[in-house]
Amino acid sequence: MECPNCRTENREGARFCRACGTRLAAASTADQPSSAQPTSAPGVEAQPLPRAAPALEPTLSSEASTGVPGASSATVESRTATEQGAWTEPMQETEPCAEKVATLEETTVQAMPAPGLQPQVAPAVFPAESFEPLLTGAIIAGRFEILELLRAGPDVNLYAAYDRGVCPQCGTSDNAPGEPFCNNCGVELKSAGPPVKCQLREARSPDALGLPTNEALADGGRFYARLIEEAAPISETTTPSISSTSADRSTLTLNVGYGSHVGMVRELDEDSLCVFTLAGVYESVADPVLGLFIVADGMGGHEGGEVASKMTVQLVARGLIRRLLLRRFLEEFQGSADAVPVLITNAIAEANKKIYDLAQQRGTDMGSTITLALVMDGTAYIANIGDSRTYLYREGKLRQITTDHSLVASLVTAGVLAPEEIFTHPDRSVIYRSIGAKPTVEVDIFKEPLTPGDTLLLCCDGLWEAIRDEGIEEVLLSYSDLQAACGEMISRANLAGGEDNISVIMVKAGVPAK
Repeated sequence: MECPNCRTENREGARFCRACGTRLAAASTADQPSSAQPTSAPGVEAQPLPRAAPALEPTLSSEASTGVPGASSATVESRTATEQGAWTEPMQETEPCAEKVATLEETTVQAMPAPGLQPQVAPAVFPAESFEPLLTGAIIAGRFEILELLRAGPDVNLYAAYDRGVCPQCGTSDNAPGEPFCNNCGVELKSAGPPVKCQLREARSPDALGLPTNEALADGGRFYARLIEEAAPISETTTPSISSTSADRSTLTLNVGYGSHVGMVRELDEDSLCVFTLAGVYESVADPVLGLFIVADGMGGHEGGEVASKMTVQLVARGLIRRLLLRRFLEEFQGSADAVPVLITNAIAEANKKIYDLAQQRGTDMGSTITLALVMDGTAYIANIGDSRTYLYREGKLRQITTDHSLVASLVTAGVLAPEEIFTHPDRSVIYRSIGAKPTVEVDIFKEPLTPGDTLLLCCDGLWEAIRDEGIEEVLLSYSDLQAACGEMISRANLAGGEDNISVIMVKAGVPAK
């Protein structure tokens, strides 16, 4: 119908003009509900939507990713050449991490269809068949914007999202995204308040959502149902929300030492490091320290290895700092602990894809290993690809947490080689998994609760091959100052020949001064 004021064409039944907000003549007083109810889609029983929920600040934008790690085969790489070979290995953990992505617990929430919303098929952020969680910032059917992954499972994911089709004033959902005025109450949507926050359940089929096909929102080969956020309790079997009160969180401090050296043989240091800590103290009370520590060992020679390791460190750090650590520091991160491994995997996946694309453009074998420790609320989330390692030193004993993705390590596991042969085998530099070798890469994730006195040690193979576990343990027993300990380890690695670049980060958990 045509607006008598501005002559704009509006849909039949609209009460207010979408361009100027003028009340349309066809809308009588009898048409106005006494209490706003969403307009239902044909054949769908109307259910009231919540009024405007407390809004989140707009999330930091994320870059689109075309895939998530999970390759069934990996390229076998040496430091100087690439050999083809198929290999798969299941993800491992020192302690169960609710699997890599925890199974979504059933809630008492009743799924609500998105009334008045016609399914629109748009490209998904990830291939539908892989059913990997969507990234922050993904748009569903032009209406829902993903804020955060809350829980994830093999068949169902749960997100916090903005619903940009709901009027913050009256709650009606009969508005298309981008409309300036509400079709039900006529309020200017831009001035009515921030977008309404909701929860969005995602599944492979409508049956998994408990909805008929005609009531589920379809987009990109997946199906969605809008949930009422306030009615979504966290199951007792799931990990408590990361955004719990400070009284429930660990108050560990983090002391750090680090160093990198080119070694005695090579002319170029292809290693890169990241050391990032973030802490807040309010009214003389310290919040838990957040920490991100990365060691990346580049491969590919000049203008290859050092580029790949630098990109790995910078891209992974940027993704995790912006999407997780900074938001957690500002108390804006609403995800559960189960979301952390997913965010780490996604950040590494994005870095891997960009390095792979650059390697293809340049026609080089550039790549990198990575070992990473993200410390949050007294827990270390550890990831690795390749043969850079993370150790835990606790009560005088050194334990390797990560598993090397190398040929010799797999032969030791298979019982073909003795453990000590790792250091002398002619193919000890051959690794079968690295960043940049393929468009996707599998990431090992480990979860390690920290206690005061624990020390994490991240290093490249140039350190652990040169001084071995016994040498690392001896330095840790002899030096209490972490920076001095790092310097001593590098010196010992150089005295042992310094055949490779040498990099190390040490992180010790402590307690705040009282």
